[in-house]
Amino acid sequence: PADCFNAYSPVSLGATWNYEISGTATDTYTHSILSASESEFTDQDAFGSGTTRSGQWRCEAGNLIALTPGGSASVDAAGQTFNFTITSNSGITFPAILEVGSAWSQEIAYEGTQDAGGTQITSQNQASTSCTVIERESVTVPAGTFDAIRVECNSRISISISGASPIVIEAPSVAWYALGVGMVKTVSSGSGFDSTIVLTSYQIP
Repeated sequence: PADCFNAYSPVSLGATWNYEISGTATDTYTHSILSASESEFTDQDAFGSGTTRSGQWRCEAGNLIALTPGGSASVDAAGQTFNFTITSNSGITFPAILEVGSAWSQEIAYEGTQDAGGTQITSQNQASTSCTVIERESVTVPAGTFDAIRVECNSRISISISGASPIVIEAPSVAWYALGVGMVKTVSSGSGFDSTIVLTSYQIP
């Protein structure tokens, strides 16, 4: 799709990327593009543990904008369904042009609704992320060795549930993206949760 073309985050219908997660928790997941038009697409992460996450994106001249936090419009986990409704959304999730020194950010305000055994729990949430391209470097993962760009991000999520104090999660991360491939590695930390995600295989039509 013309507006969705992004050299470092390919949007290709039927494309799949397989990842392995290690750290505080271990798992695997397959990231895939489910549908794509000239200016929008839907993606999905299907985890080995049984959780699935799907989300909608808008494209503007190669800039990719998640219409939901983390790209997640809905999450189905262990028989519980989480739905998200955006109340405001500004900035860019992933820019069209990535070079050393590039910087961008996104802020999303949203309501989250959880159906837990027939009980509806609603929360008011704020998510913000700011990222900068630091350098180019070689990265080796199970899928191979890639010449990649190193992106450092700081993310902050504030979750407010009626009757309770807000929960604030700070999550710094470093990710590596390869031209024509996408994300090949991510290292995240913060709030007692550390993880490393590596690309194990991929197929891009």
